[in-house]
Formats: sequence, C-alpha cells, structure tokens
Amino acid sequence: MEIVETTLPGSGFDALIRSHRDGDVVVVTVGAMMFVQWSVDDLPTRDLFLVTGHQSGLGGKTLAQLAGISEAQVSRVLSHFELHGWRGLVERGAAGRTPALGPVGKAKARALREQGVFLADIAKQLGVGITSVRTATQGVVVRPRPIQVTLPLPTAPTATFEPVIASATPDLAAPAAVADEPSASADTLVTVTDLALPVPDVEKDLLCPAAPLPADGRWHACRYAGTTLIVAGLLHVGLCDAMDRASVARPDEAHYSGQQALVALASAWAAGLPSIEAMHERDARALGVVLGLERSPSVRTLWRAVAQMIAGFDPVQWWVGWMLGLLRVHRPEVPVYGVDGHFKAYGGAEPIDKGYNTKRRIAERGLATVRLMDLHGYCWNDLPVAAGDHLHAHVLAAARALAEAQRADPAWADRPVVLAFDRGGFDFDVLSAMATEGFWFLAWVPSTVTLPDLGTIAPVEDGIGEVPWNHQSCTHPTRLIVERDGKALLPAATNLPPWIDAVEAMRLLRSARGMEENGIKAAKAFVPIDHLDDRGAEHHRPDDRPARNPARVKLQTFSRELKEAEMSLRREHFKPKERTRPEVRLDIDVNVLQQRVVAGQIRETPEKVPRMTIKPEAVRAELDVSNRALLLPLKNATENARRWLLAELGGKLAPSDHEWDQDTRARTLAALVRAPGRMRFGKDLVEVELDLQLPPMPHARLAEALCALDGRLRFEDGRALRARLAPRPRGSVVRGEVSSEE
Repeated sequence: MEIVETTLPGSGFDALIRSHRDGDVVVVTVGAMMFVQWSVDDLPTRDLFLVTGHQSGLGGKTLAQLAGISEAQVSRVLSHFELHGWRGLVERGAAGRTPALGPVGKAKARALREQGVFLADIAKQLGVGITSVRTATQGVVVRPRPIQVTLPLPTAPTATFEPVIASATPDLAAPAAVADEPSASADTLVTVTDLALPVPDVEKDLLCPAAPLPADGRWHACRYAGTTLIVAGLLHVGLCDAMDRASVARPDEAHYSGQQALVALASAWAAGLPSIEAMHERDARALGVVLGLERSPSVRTLWRAVAQMIAGFDPVQWWVGWMLGLLRVHRPEVPVYGVDGHFKAYGGAEPIDKGYNTKRRIAERGLATVRLMDLHGYCWNDLPVAAGDHLHAHVLAAARALAEAQRADPAWADRPVVLAFDRGGFDFDVLSAMATEGFWFLAWVPSTVTLPDLGTIAPVEDGIGEVPWNHQSCTHPTRLIVERDGKALLPAATNLPPWIDAVEAMRLLRSARGMEENGIKAAKAFVPIDHLDDRGAEHHRPDDRPARNPARVKLQTFSRELKEAEMSLRREHFKPKERTRPEVRLDIDVNVLQQRVVAGQIRETPEKVPRMTIKPEAVRAELDVSNRALLLPLKNATENARRWLLAELGGKLAPSDHEWDQDTRARTLAALVRAPGRMRFGKDLVEVELDLQLPPMPHARLAEALCALDGRLRFEDGRALRARLAPRPRGSVVRGEVSSEE
C-alpha cells in the first residue's frame, strides 16, 4: 500500500491530504475524512479530482503524486478541460484511436462477406478502408451464392453448355494441365428457374475466360480505365519486341497469351495492387475490360503463366530488349548515367547471405541489384548481384551492357557512355579499365584514398576548383575536382575531356546521384520493385561462409589476461610487500614466456574458418529468384512507361504554367492513371473516357494534352487507342445542389 501525504494550500489549513492505493482503488482523504475514491478504470472520477485539486491550488507535481500518474497526464487532462469543459471531461471516450468499424459494422461486414461480396465492395459500402474490413472478416467462411439464369434447351441430346460463372470466391479449384480457367467449378451452382423468362444480362453473371469483348461500340464501365495509359506506354517502350527477343511466351493452347498476362500484371500494379496475391481482391470484370476481354486472368492462371514463361526465356536478352526499346523512344541528350546498388532486405526464415544495407547502415539478409539510370529517371538496367558484393565490382559490367545495347542502333553506336557513381564504386583498377575501354566516369573519392592538400585546390570562398591528379595508381589522365562548401571539402575524380569544366562536371555528378535516389523512391511508390515474387529457397548446402575462429578468439583473450597479469606483477616488483623481488621477478619471466608461446599459437591459428566447422548443422541457402528475373524488368519498364507519359503530357498536367504549379505533375498523373471511366471497342479503335473531376482550367489543359497523344497510343491487341476526359458535370452538381428534375 503506497501512501502520499501533503498539506492543503492556503492560510488557515492545517489538515493533511493523503492518498493511498489498495489494489485497483485509489482513496484520497483530507484529515480524517475520505474525500474521493476511484478505480483505475474510472478515468472521469480521477479527472474530476485533478481539475478540482488544480482549481484549489494544488500543483501538477502534487496532483500526479496523489493520483499515481505522470505530470504529462495531468497536463493533458487540464488542457482537455480548458477546451471542452466539465461535460467534455465526463463524456470523454477511452484513450486510443476510435475503431473504424463498431460492433454493428463488423457484424454487417461479416454477413456481407459470407454472402460472397468482395472486400473492396464491402469497404466501399461501409465507407471504411479495406484493411479494416479484412480484419473484421478474418475466419469467415465464404459461401458461394447460387446464380439463377435462364438457359435455352439443348437442340440435341449430345449438346452441352458449360458456362463459366464469375464467383466471388478466389479460384480454389486445382489447376488444369494447360487451360487457364476451369469450364465449371464444384463450388458454383447454376439453376434454371423459368425457361419462359428472357435471358438475363450475361456480362454480369457469365464471364468467359479470355473471351474478347465484341467491337460493337458499346460502352463498358471500368474502374481501372486509367491504367490503359500505362499499358499503352508499356507497349510504346518495347514490350512486344522485348518478348520476342527473350522468347517470353506461353503455349499456343493457353487461353491467355503471355502478353495478356504481362499486361494484366502491369495494369494491376498501376492500379495499386502490390502483388500477384493481391489480385484476389481485383474486379475481374473491370480488369478484363482493360485487356479487351470479358474477365482478367485469375491469380492461379497468372502463376501458371509466369512458370511457363520463365521455363524457356533468356533473362539477359529480356533486359537487352527493354534497353533497345527505351533507346527508340527516349534518347537522353546528355549521356550521363548514374549507377548505384539497391538492397532489398529479406524477412523470411531462410539463412541467405547478408549484405550491407546503406539505408539502415547495418548488415542483414537480403537481395542486391546494381541499378543504372539516366538523368531523367529512366531505369536502363537492374543487374542482380550477390548481397555482399561491392559496387566497384559491377561498374564496368554495367558500362559494357549499355554500350552493347547502343551498338545495336547504328545512330548510337559511337555514343559516349559516362557513368557517375558514389564512393562505393571507386577503385583505381576499375577506373583504369573503364578508361582503357573508352568509358568516361564521374566519381566521388573516398576518404581512404591518399589525397593532396584539398584546401590548396578549392577556392578560398565557396566554389569548385580542379587540378590534374598525379596519383601513382592513376594510369590515365584524371582530374581531381574539389568543392568547398563552408568548412567541408568534397573531392571527386573524372576523366572527362578538359572542355567540360569542373563546375559542369560536378553538376552532372550531383544530378546523376540525386536522380538515382529519387528514382528508386518513385519506383517503389508506383510499382512493387522490392516485392519478392518467389517462394522459399532454391537449394540448401553446408554453410562454408567464413566466421571468426573461436580457438583464435580464446587465445587472444588469454593473451590479454597475461598482459594484465604482467602489469600487476611489475607494479608488485616496484613496491614489494609480501614477497621478495626475486620471487616476483621469477613470475614475470614465466609470464613473458607464456606470452611468447601464446603469440606464436595466435599466428598459426587462422583468423576465420568455415562456419560448418564450428557448427556442423549450419547451412546456407539461396532464394529462388527465377520469377523475379522475369517480373523485376517488367516492373521497371512499367515505371519507365509512367515517366514517358509524364514527359509527353508535360506541363499540361499542372493546373497552370506558373512555376509554383509544376510540382503537381506527378500527383495529377497518378490520379489520372487510377481514375475510373468507361471504354468502348471498335474495329480499329478503342476509346477510353476517364472520369477525373478537375476545375475548368486544369480539365481543359489535360484534355488538350490527351488529344495530342492521338495516333501514338496503342491498345494491347494493336488497335489505336484514344483517351479522353469525361465532360465536366453541370454547375448545379459541382455546387452540391440537386435539381428539381432529380
């Protein structure tokens, strides 16, 4: 029992106010009379005591001690009282965030889910996020609803009709050998109610897999209509040519082609679905309209398609095809490319190799790539490497890959290649090899390199200076550039010709490195480039990675103990107390001899040994990244398609031509890509009408930009694509008024 005592403030009071806690009850007494008591869960009574005590002159520290809480809590209660008064203090709810769904909402969500309603539709109906609905409906068994349709009688006894029913449940049937979608499912019930009634709307109840929508000019509502722009951009940057070059294809008897499967994935990523599994929650009808089909492929079909395409494709030519396609549509005027490593941390249980995560500044398990980007943010290559590899080991390979792709285009065969990289890519041997093969570089110099006095190279005030670098390891003409930024001196090196001055070289280096960082962040926000699309490890083997040798560590510890004992003996020899000097001297000689023996043993003992010699059961694993080899280039190409649209629409994405409005371009494009709308299909033309509510001026500017793309966009099957904004609603609707006719 904890007791707190204090004296009531003011003149004329001699009574003590004290509080003690007995279990979960706090009792406050004044003198011999009980003043108030409350339980730990009775917050209104406690808060009333705090406010009353504060008005009586008790300080916040005293009130906190009496109530057994912190001073910060007392301050929050008093602030709440000042804003809301006594009623707000008593009627205040419990601490924490108010749940999105109450008991009634949770019950309604579970009932709708049992009926087979999609999570997204439940969230839209209840006005909450899909995460809240998913949490509320965990464990609910989805019962497929019987769909009643009227079917014509067969004309002959042998004729059969096996429609495919769009069920609200995920595709759970076992996959067929080649066919993408089952012709009928045991979980789907079809009944015939009345043969005399007309046939209902087939588009709502019967969604045939891979069945093309007729070119009859009818409008089809589509919540993913905006993603057709990304698909058109993906085709424009070379999807078809890359597939042909890398032999990415599916069997001829498959319902959905390889191109349709890849386009469906790109559309889903652009619509905000972060993984293939997330497509369980897709609108199969709406995503199928983007493909020009009655329904989109299921998750099971997409995994089968990925497995079939990776079985015979060439991952190297897959990247080369994308690079060649990008060369045809985007030719940077300044041939400077930033190269940097990108690390993806792994959170699974497999014992894969560790690498250095520069963002968190720790070594952890994960996958690594070397990413090549230009000054406009386009990704040209994303080379998978070992997690622990240094960047300088792959800089030359990145330059060679880019040069090889340029040689395929005669107009770019002699185009120079300038790589800009951080201190991790600096290595004198690599720089010499790049200069020998005709490549140019811009690189920050690490502090481990011996440098002349940088203060004599940089100007006295903030600015940039340069000198020829006569380092003994430089086998080619190199300039040392030093920038002064206050007291900081930043060194960089380049072999660019002298007519590119130091200021311009430093600007290019900073631009390339900045675009590298921003480009990775933008790509992660649009497509899931860091999502692992594979399952488990490819194989396990004994762990032969080097680890610290315990025997050597033990010897080193013993050596330190001997040195400490020697120092103690020498102090005893200097001031003998219990023993004579000869006795102490003998112990010192024995100690020195032991140190010599231990030092020899340390030299003969290896510093590191394979981990399996220390722990025989230790294993190492390598993740299966075969799916990633196909999907990661597609994700980067999807991001390139977004950047191509951003460049083509340009300033029209901003609400005006003012400089302060130009930062809105990316946000406007993101809203346009994820805007709903409707589509209609003609024989040679596909029209898309996007429903994006904008003020008059931005609406007119964006509509004009979309009109300028006519003739440049293509639909997935090669037909011309025409994108338009839906007409703006009338003024009464904009002002929130309802006309008398409605």
